[in-house]
Parts: sequence; C-alpha cells; structure tokens
Amino acid sequence: MLDLPELLEKIFQDLKHHDLAQCAQVNKHWHALTVPFLWRDVTCVCIGGSRRKAFRRIVLEDYLQENGRERGLSQPSALLKYGQLIRLLPSPRDLESVLRSHDYTQQGDKPTAHALLQHLFKRSSEAQVESLRYPFQGHESDEMESILAFTLPRLRSLFIQGTLQGTQSGFFKFKSVLDQCSTTLRYLDVDMKLQWEYGTDMEVEASENESDCWTSLKELSLRYNTDYEDAGQFWSWMWKRCGQVKHLQVFMIDKTTPSLVQAMSLYMPNLQELTVGIHSQASQYGDPERVMEDDVVAALLSGSSHGWKAVSIRATARLERETINALATHYSTLKELHIDGHSNLPNRDLIQILRYCPHLRSLSYINLFNDGSVVDGATFIDLDPDTGLLKPWLCEGSLKSLAVKIANIPRPDLPSGGFQKQEEYPGQGREMQNQVYDRLGSLTSLETLRLSNRFGTFRDDCLEMSLESGLDKLSGLKSLQELHVTKMATKIGIKEARWMVENWPKLSVIYGLGVNRWDVDARLHLSDGDYKQNVSIPPPSKTDDFIVAFTSMLFDQLWHALTIPHIWRDLTYVCMGSETSEIFRRIVLEDYLQEKRYKKRPPQPSTLSKYGHLIRLLPSPEKLESALRSEAFAQRGIKPTAHDLLFQLFKRSSKAQVKSLRYKFKDLESNKMKAILAFTLPRLRSLDIQASFQGTQSEFIKFKNVLDQCSTILENLNVDLTMLHADEAFNMDDKATENESICWTSLKVLTLRHHPDIWDAGPVWSWMWKRCGQVEKLCVRNIDQSTPGLVQAMSVNMPKLKEIIIGVTYTDRARNLYGVMEDDVVAALLSGSRHGWKAIEMQSTVKPGQKSMDALAMHYSGLEEAHIHVHCCLPSHVVVQVLRSCPHLHTLIYSNSSSGRSVVGVKAFIDLDPNTGLLKPWLCEGSLKILEVKIAGIPRPDLERKRVVREAYPGQGREIQSQVYDRIGRLTNLERLGLGDGYGTAMGIVGINEGVTEIKTQICPCAQVNKQWHTLAIPHIWRDLTYVNSYDAKSKAFSRIVLEDYLQENGHEDGPPQPTALSKYGHLIRFLPSPETLESILRSQACIRPGTETTVHGLLFHLLKFTSKAQVEHLSYRFKDPESDKMKAILAFTLPRLRSLFIQASLQGTRSEFFKLKSVLDQCSTTLGHLNVEIDIKRADEAVDMEDNATEDESISWTSLKELTLRHSPDPWNAGRCWSWLWKRCGQLERLNVRKIDVSTPSLVKAMSAYMHNLQRISIGDYNLFHWVIDPEDEMEDDVVAALLYGCHGLKSVSMLSTATLGQETMNALAMHYSTLEELNVDGSYELPSRDLLVQVLRSCPHLRSLTYTDYSSGNAMVFGESFIDVDPDTGLLNPWLCEGSLSVLSLKLIVPQPDLGNGKVLEESYPGQGREIQSQVYGRLGRLTNLEALKLGDLVHIYEHECLEMSLESGLEKLSGLKSLKELNVVGLATKIGDKEIQWMTENWPKLSFIYGVYKNGKDWRR
Repeated sequence: MLDLPELLEKIFQDLKHHDLAQCAQVNKHWHALTVPFLWRDVTCVCIGGSRRKAFRRIVLEDYLQENGRERGLSQPSALLKYGQLIRLLPSPRDLESVLRSHDYTQQGDKPTAHALLQHLFKRSSEAQVESLRYPFQGHESDEMESILAFTLPRLRSLFIQGTLQGTQSGFFKFKSVLDQCSTTLRYLDVDMKLQWEYGTDMEVEASENESDCWTSLKELSLRYNTDYEDAGQFWSWMWKRCGQVKHLQVFMIDKTTPSLVQAMSLYMPNLQELTVGIHSQASQYGDPERVMEDDVVAALLSGSSHGWKAVSIRATARLERETINALATHYSTLKELHIDGHSNLPNRDLIQILRYCPHLRSLSYINLFNDGSVVDGATFIDLDPDTGLLKPWLCEGSLKSLAVKIANIPRPDLPSGGFQKQEEYPGQGREMQNQVYDRLGSLTSLETLRLSNRFGTFRDDCLEMSLESGLDKLSGLKSLQELHVTKMATKIGIKEARWMVENWPKLSVIYGLGVNRWDVDARLHLSDGDYKQNVSIPPPSKTDDFIVAFTSMLFDQLWHALTIPHIWRDLTYVCMGSETSEIFRRIVLEDYLQEKRYKKRPPQPSTLSKYGHLIRLLPSPEKLESALRSEAFAQRGIKPTAHDLLFQLFKRSSKAQVKSLRYKFKDLESNKMKAILAFTLPRLRSLDIQASFQGTQSEFIKFKNVLDQCSTILENLNVDLTMLHADEAFNMDDKATENESICWTSLKVLTLRHHPDIWDAGPVWSWMWKRCGQVEKLCVRNIDQSTPGLVQAMSVNMPKLKEIIIGVTYTDRARNLYGVMEDDVVAALLSGSRHGWKAIEMQSTVKPGQKSMDALAMHYSGLEEAHIHVHCCLPSHVVVQVLRSCPHLHTLIYSNSSSGRSVVGVKAFIDLDPNTGLLKPWLCEGSLKILEVKIAGIPRPDLERKRVVREAYPGQGREIQSQVYDRIGRLTNLERLGLGDGYGTAMGIVGINEGVTEIKTQICPCAQVNKQWHTLAIPHIWRDLTYVNSYDAKSKAFSRIVLEDYLQENGHEDGPPQPTALSKYGHLIRFLPSPETLESILRSQACIRPGTETTVHGLLFHLLKFTSKAQVEHLSYRFKDPESDKMKAILAFTLPRLRSLFIQASLQGTRSEFFKLKSVLDQCSTTLGHLNVEIDIKRADEAVDMEDNATEDESISWTSLKELTLRHSPDPWNAGRCWSWLWKRCGQLERLNVRKIDVSTPSLVKAMSAYMHNLQRISIGDYNLFHWVIDPEDEMEDDVVAALLYGCHGLKSVSMLSTATLGQETMNALAMHYSTLEELNVDGSYELPSRDLLVQVLRSCPHLRSLTYTDYSSGNAMVFGESFIDVDPDTGLLNPWLCEGSLSVLSLKLIVPQPDLGNGKVLEESYPGQGREIQSQVYGRLGRLTNLEALKLGDLVHIYEHECLEMSLESGLEKLSGLKSLKELNVVGLATKIGDKEIQWMTENWPKLSFIYGVYKNGKDWRR
C-alpha cells in the first residue's frame, strides 16, 4: 500500500522537515518523493544552529563551485539540483544572518553574505519571500537595490518605514517600490511621514496604473502617518490597490483621515475588521501627539459601507461621544468588540452595546495588564424601572466571551478598607449579587467569563461566587469552559467546586483559585475528585506570601488569629514585589490619613494601628522609602511624602528591629536623616557607615555620637573611613575614653575598608577597638597606617577572634578602590590574634611574602581552614608546609580567580623524604576534608598539544602520577577534591614544567625548524601583537626588541650596525594592544642605562613609527579640555586606527567643550567596532546651537561600529539634543549595551527606531556581584527598561542583568519580540512579575535558541516544576512550545519536591508520590527539546539544593532518551542520585555527551 506514490505524497506533505529528512534516507524511491517537499519551504533554516550551518554550507559550496574555486567535485551541488524546487524563502535579513559567518575560505577573496544571498536568489527564481522590513531612504545602496529587485515581486509581507521630504523624485521612488509588489502580497505595514506641496502632479501620475490591484492583500496597517493637508491625495493611488483588504489597522493617522475614510467606502468593499490605536503599555513611550482624537476615530468607524464585524479600540484612541455614536451604526453587524480598559467608556453605553447587538459573540472591556475601568454592578444588572425585571439583551443567545470587571458591590462579610463600599440598607449586597447572577445566567451560550484581570489590584467589592450569594442562578451556562476570578475576594469552596463541575459540563479551567482558604480547599477537591471532565486550576500569578496570608485572614476568625502574628512579625519581604509593596503602602497610607483627620474615622481602628505593635523586624530605611514612595491614594489634594509614611510606620512599630542601614556620614545632617538615625540606630542589626574626615574634634565627636546610639543588638559593623589629618588626636582620644564601658555585646563581624590616615591619627581608633570585645570574625579590606593600633587592639580588646579575611577579590574596580596590601601589613595582622586563628582567608589584593608566611606558621597548631586566593604565586613548599604542619586542618583552598596561575609543583606536592624515599607524614591526613590545589609539572608523553613537560627518562610521567595518587590516597577523610579551576588557563591534565615561566605561542617553535618554515611563520607572529601582554616573558622580550632598535637608531649601541628585528619586521604589524598596555610593557626597559635615558613615551612613539599600517585594539580615554601634548600625539595615532574606544568625560555644557569632544570622535575611522561612552553633561544651555552645528557632518557614519555601550550618563532635560549627533552615526549598530542611563532615555529610544535599523541585540543593566560596591542609584527602573525594549524592532538577543528591574511593563515590552527572539538571558536578582513568564517565553518564541535564568549574587532564580510542565487543562497533555525544535541551551534551576531528603526542604508533597509524578512530567517536557545541546540545572556559587530533579532512572530519566544532541549537563550544587547505572545510560543514549558538571570522577567533573 505504501508503494503508491500518490498516497506517499499525501503523507509527506503534512510532515515536518525533521521527519522528511529521515524519510529521505530510507531509499532512493522515498528520496525522490520527499525532496520536493524538503526544498519547497526553507524558512526553517533560520531555526537552530545545525540547520543554519548546513544550509550555509550548501549555498557556499555551490557558490565556490560556480566561481571555479572548488575543485574535485564530480557531481553538481545540492543547490544547483534542487534550487528550482524552492517556493518560499525567509526574509532577506534572516537569510543574510544565516549566510554571514561561513566556515569555509579559500586563498582568494572571501564571499560576503550579500554575494551568497544573491547567488541563492539566482537559484530560487520561482520562490516567494516570506517578509521584508524595509527602511525607505530614497537613495539606496546597490546591495539594497538588488535585494528589492528580487524580493518585491515575490513578497508576502512588507513593512516599509521612512520620511518623504516632499520632493517629486522621492515620491516616485517610493511609489516605484510599491509598484514592484505583485499580487502575492498579503500583508502591508506602512510607516511613512509625508511633507508635500505638489499634490496635483502626484495624483495625475498615480492614476496611470489604477488598474493595478494587490489581489491577495488581506491586511493593511498604518503607523504614525502624519502629513500636510495638501498632501492628502498622495495616498489615493495606494487606496485604489487595496480592494481585497479585510482587516485595517490604524495605529496613528491624522490629516490623512479624510482621504482614508473616502477610500474605505470607495475602494475597500471587503472591509470587515478595524483596529484603532496602540496598547496602553506602548503608548507610555512616545510622542503624545500619537493619541488619536475622538473625531478621527469616529471618522474611521464611519468608513465602512457594509458594517464592521470586528472592532478593537486600544488605549491611544479617544473613546468619546462621536466615536460612541459612530459605533452605534454598526450594532446590526458587530460580532467582536474589544475596548481597552483605560478608555473612558460610560457604563450605560457599554450596556447599550450588549442590549442592541444581535450577533455579538465577544465583548472585552478590560485591560489584561493594568487596572482599567470597572463596570458598576447596579448598571450591569440593567433593570426596567417600570416592571423591575431585567431588560432583554439581543446578544443573550449569541455571546460566547465576556470580559468585564463588575465592581462596586457591597460586601459586609469583609472588613472595611480597600475598595469596600458600605451597604445603604441591610442585605443590599446579597440582593445586588443575586441580580448580577440573574443577568449573567441569561447569557446561555457563554463559553468564557472573565471577571478580573491577571495583573491588577486585589478587589474586595466583587462577586462572592458562593452558593449562599446566588451562584446557583448560573446553572444555565452549560457551554461555559473558562472562568477567570483572579485577584478577587471570592469564596469558592468545596461546595461551589462540586456545583460547578455538576452544572457546567464543559468547564475545563478556573483561573484565580489558590489565594485564600476556600480556594485552596476547592483546588484540592477538584484535583482529587472523580469527575467526568478534568478541570484545570492553574497556579495563581506571582503572589507574595504577604498577599496570600493577608487575603486568607479576611474570611475566617480562626485563621485570622493564627496568621496575624506571623504576617506582621517580619516585614522585610514587603519590598520584594510590586503587589506586596502596593498593599503595604495602602495600609500605611490609610493609617496616616485617618490619624491626620484627612479620612473619616471608621468604626474600627486601621490595620496598622491594630497590628503595628507586632512588628519585630523591618527592612532598611532605603528600601522602605522606595516601597512607600509611589502612593496610589490621595484625598482632598493631600499627598503625603514617602518620608511622612515612613515615620508613621516607625511610630507604630516601636518594638521592631531594623535589618540594615547604609549611611554616609556628613557633618551637617538634614533633619530627615537625623530622625531616621534616631529611630534606626538603637534597633539596628547591621550598619555600613562611610565618612571622610578632616580630623577636627567636632567631626570626631559627631561621628562618635552616631555609633554611641547603636545598641547591643548590633551584629555586623562595616566601617569605611578616610582620615586626612588629625592634629588634635590626643585630645580626641581623651574624649573617647569617657564611655569605655560601652560594648557591642552582639557584634560578631567587623569589616574595615579603605582607611589611610597619617601616623599621628592612630589613637582615633582606640575608642572603637575597646567596644569590639565580642567580635569573632574580622574582615580587613584595606588598612595602612592604622595597622599598629588595630594589631594591638586585636590582642588586647578582641579575645574571641577566630576568623580573619584580608583583602578583596581581584578586579579592576577593587584594585582602584583598595590597592594592594603589602607583606608587612599582612604579617602584622596575622600576628594580632592572642589565641591563634582557626580560619584564615587571603584574597587577591594581598601581596604575601616571607614575613606573612612566617606569621602564618605561628597558627599551624590551631588552624582549621585556609583559603588562599592571592594574585601572585606562592612557593610550592609553603603550601605543602601548611599541609604537613596543621593537625586540625580540614579545608585548604589554593586558587586564584583572575589569573589561574596558583599552582603547586608536583615534586613539592609528593613530598618525599630524601633519605628513605618514602612519603613524609602530613599531620592533616586524618582531618582534611576539602582540598583544592592545581598540581602541575607532570610529564605527559601521551599528549601532543599545549604545554607538555618532557620526560627525563621513559616512564617518568606514570611514575610521578603514581606517587601523586599515593599522596592523595593517604587523605582518608577527604570529601571534596578539586584539581583545577574555572578561571585560569585550561590546563586539563597537561603539566607545566616547574620553574619555567616563559611560554611561547604554538607558532613560535615552527619558525625555528628551518629557513622555509621561518619565512612562512614570521608574518603570522608579527601580524597580531595583542598577545604580548599575556605573560611576563613575552612582555620583556618585546620591550627588549623595541629598546634595542631605539638605542641603535640613536647611536647608543656599539659595534657595526645590523638591522634589528623591529626594523625588519615592524612593517608586518597589523594589530597592536592598547596604548596603556604598551606603556606598561615598555616601562620595564625605560632608563636602562646611565647616560641613555629613555622614557616610556619615547619608546612608545618609536614603536608607532614602524607600525603605520597597524590597527589599535583598544583605548581608554578620559576627556580633558586642555589636553597634554603626549595625549594629543597618542590620539593622533590611535583614533584613526582604533577598534575599540572607551571614552569618559564630564562636560559643563559649553560649546567649546562639545566641539572638542566631537572632534575627538570625528577622528575615529570606519575600523571602529566597539564604542563605550560615559559622559556626564551638567548643563546644556547652548543645546540648540550645538545641535545645529552637529548636523553639519551628518554623512559621517561609523560603518564598522557594531556595538555601543552607554554607562551612567545623566543630563538635564534640555541636553537631550546633544546626543542626536552621536545617534546618527550608529546606523550599522547591531548590539546595544545600556549599563545605566536616565534622562537621555527618550532621546535614545527615539534614535533606536530612527537610526539603528540593524539593531539585533540589547543588554540592559550591569552585573551586581558586590552589593556593597554598586550604588543603589545605578538600578534601572521598570519603565526605563521597557522603553528601551519598545524602541527596538525584532530583537534577536535580550539580556537583563542585575541592575535592570524586571517589572510588568518590561515583560509586556519583551513580548513584542517573541517572534524574532533567539537568545534571552535574565539575571534572577529581581523576582519575575509572573511565575509563568519563562514558560510563556518558551511557548511563544519560535526561533529561541538559548534561555538562561540564573543569579550569581543571591541564588533566588528558581522555577517551580509544576509551572515548567505547562499542561493543557483541556486535554491534560503538554502544551506545545514553539521553540521545541530550535532550543539548544537551557539554563535554569528547577525546584521539585524530594520527600526522601530530610534537610533543607522548601516544597512539601501535597499527596504521597507527588514528587516522583512531577519529576516524571518534567522529564517529559525536557525530552521534547530534541535539539538541546546544553542543559544547566545547577550553578557554581550557591547552596546545596535538595528540591531538584533526582536524575535517576527510577524517577523517569529514561524520558530524556530523545536528547541525541546533548553535549553538556550541569548539576553542580544539586542533590542528584546519578550513579553508575545512570552514567552508563547517559553515554548510551546521549552519543554527543562530553561533560557532566557536578558528577565527579577521579576528583574532577565527569567527561567522556
């Protein structure tokens, strides 16, 4: 039967590309049948890395073969044979992206992506093109002209954007573009701004081709099409071609309206659907002129001659009387009506629509993301005043979907507050609810009933949805499938749940259950009940525990009494989410207004006045002010400030402690700060104080008074003081001794940061040391002249010291802030403990020497933990001495996170006794549990790559390895063994010869083989010198080469002149490192001989003289108005050759400054690939003049600039135009990194859409690994992040880093890019506004290749397994994800119950076996991601997680057998159960698996 070709073709036409490819490999007969289907639609080549590479190779192979550059091919290429079968191509932009980076090059020219694209066009002459996004400019490049010539006659969807300045030539070019579109065009989106004064000529010319019509065009969109009145007839020639349009979308149109309205009735007889305006989220970021007035909307509604069937009126469209009257003319035909909830539609007019539309099937008057207008319950009932009966609605038999928020219903069963409305007479609330149920019960065809929005405010003036309130009157809704009651104070209990299932046979899902006590009972009942239909109860939206408990206590007195103390005891979580903050803010505001008599006092006291005394812990004042800053409620013009509300809260919580305070000391404090300090300091647990002293006695006394207020509950003190001078130190010390008896009895951790002072200021510290008698842990980030006083205090005043941390992690910012701690300072600190250290940690900024090592040896007898992360290498024998001499040592970590050079020589590690040849005994052999060292210097003759140490005799390598294993084998209690790191050189199991520091590149030995190899290798060695800063030996060798040539040229070298290496090969240099790096390299050779003094600057310019053709890798430049001659010379050489520029400036806004800065950037040539800008404009009074002058060089553009980074550049509002000249040069930009930007945001957002048409990738925010370093002001608010996303069109990659706030507005903006998104990286520092957000991304992004949701600072980025499963409530099956065939990297932390683990449980099982059931479903979901290459479920930095996947065969691991492409699995930090069975199964079923991180084999991560 399967031999029938007709039957096979019928089957093949419904298969996906992956299945077709499998069928094509069965036999020749099936191959011949499937090939036409495989090549018919190639839009899938943009999805997935493997498909992109394969298609790129096919096109490249055919291109090279045709151009005679591919030899030895006896058969025609695949594209030549099957190209004529292609019927549908993706957009040219996507195709260029696929063809841009090819893996094959010949000796000749490298074909560009455009050349390959044109070659593909030539082979697919009969294909259609899916879409084209075209920025119309009038003067097109040759590349764009060729693309348009091919695509326009074959196009299905066109989006055209631009501005016509009114010239006749511009009009004809624009018209000629649309003239080329054939009848295949289905969707047209026009965004044109027109200014015209020759309307008559246009009309005559346009009328010549009136007969042309886009017969397939069904949808027309018009965006922001503003023009002059006399240019209205410009559009008429286009209207005449739209005769088949059915759906018209008008996002913004103004003076063109009369022309369009006339065309709708004359030329568009098939119009049925109309969309007016844009969504409320998008409307917040743009020109206010985009609002469409009432008369314009009304005119558009009156344009249909046959009546509209579907109308959608969004937020920017005014809905007033004219529009309402125009809409009334279409009641007889209207089937669907969607009105944004922000529109001010009177309730009576909404009821008129329901009353008089006989065919209405769907009505939505609700905003799904914000609180829009509500419908009054009394109005919704719609009673006849004469008879007292319900008025009939014509849509009662046709309405299937109703979305309205019915409110203003009295609820006497709830406490007063919120939106509560009082009853006018007893029983009014229940009576009104009964009538509303009667009205809803009359809509017998209803399938979806939405009474709330998902992200709005919790409402308590809604329907009760209980049988006691009249729910049984809805028994006639037999077709009801969906019920939405999210954020409503309902009472749906077990009785109601049973009644719904019995009376609504088609009910499949109820949204909103799970918030209060009754909802939880109903959820469990529906989950466990045995009913015919399966009713799905999705989890509620991202709701904080505060909201859950708060809404639960509203209904039951018992629950109220039990939950109240737990709700109010710890309020540190009220700052974690917007919904929680909003409720808490309302509670504080209500109490404030009531006390100030701005609000009439109700019979009961306010919530805060009743329960404020229960508060025991508050968050920091900064976070509280942020939570209270945006009040949603004000009365009679009285709007209290956040400071007023903060002190109202302080007054009510008199017994509370404060979690933390970050305080910058000032001599003259504001009254506000004084009041905050007066409340917080006596209640403080953690204090971070920073100050800069001049050394006066008054300053000292005020500072001391601040710390005197801290009580005994202070646990953590972080001090950052700078003392400039202290002439009165003696008197201050006398003053300080008055309160010696004061001691912080709870202080356990003391941190000292950045404290330089002069020698006579030492006594200033003594008064503080005397209060630290209970300190157990001391962290010294940097301290210098105060060391003697501190060391003495450690032994005299701090007897309980056990742990010490010296220095900070080595980063550029840490180096600038803290510098390096010298050997004598470190040694002094180590010798300060009276009873010996138990834990010592030395960070990267520490520079240990012999003194430090001798001081460390004093504590061997009691040392238990040693963490050494120093930047420089310690001698190997020192590390081994620690292991040999510490009897109680259980942890030793010796690594470096920046250089990776901290290694221990293998001979020293083995530690043989030279007399006996046996291993020396180590005192820690029975106690050591954690050992992390990098052992190097092992000969490996079996390897032929990298830095292999040669054997002195055959078998030496194996012999040494055996001795190392013997040494490690004696550590019998070892629990964790780390022999590598994730930062330094990728050594793997390759050894480094101990004592050898000069490491050459792999090509350098090739130059020493013979003369021929030398000639071939030399150009490659000298071409790129950016690697000379990698190792010290390379730097010294290179600096010697430059110095030798310099001395010879200046006559300082004796002997006959011979050509130096630089003079012979300098002309070959094409790439140089940054000038700063070059100066650092050459500094060691300056002033090398007496009488031949050479400055670094002299050597640098001597080198630059030989490298006239070279490009410069990077320049970090701090702009100054009067620039030094040295910097001018450096700029003159580097700027025209620069690849990457980081420029930093602070401008006062003068014209001269601006032009000097602009002249610097004007010197940058087209080689500039990356620009990093950090400019602060204080004022810009001459912004207009600067803008006028800036436009003179508009034609200048950085054609190679692909990446732009903006950092912390606030400016006043009138300086926005100062940026425009910069934006205009970024036309080729592909990636934008916005680390911090504030007032310039509108200017940037506008520029993104106007000038940056190639923008594909955006990164917002910055990493926040050190919370105490980054200023809270660096955080980017939700609206700013959303604005940046709205400014882009079709992003492929989005990164949200730590300082970018992820709110609801940002998530809505992100949804605009789902269709093109390929990579999404979300930092988990902030909670997502919705638990289902990531699942929504996975569900809706067809091209997604990588999704990362991690957090390296707090470890809170978790995804619950139940949300990740994403089950269809109707069928009980997994919902399809559009990215299932494209996703290759997935990184997130899945949380599921593990009942067999006893520690650290967060999730409890609701019923026995739930954990295994959820795990099985999660495996089923992961198993559908067939192209997955990397699955990362753990992270490297956070706690051991128990609530995770077991990854065992018993839990369902075999469901992942379809992941044939999986290469990497990460389960670091997870309590998995991966044993030998699982490892064997993985290697058999995942043939490409290379690494498993977190599963250790021989002390290292498992690898194949």
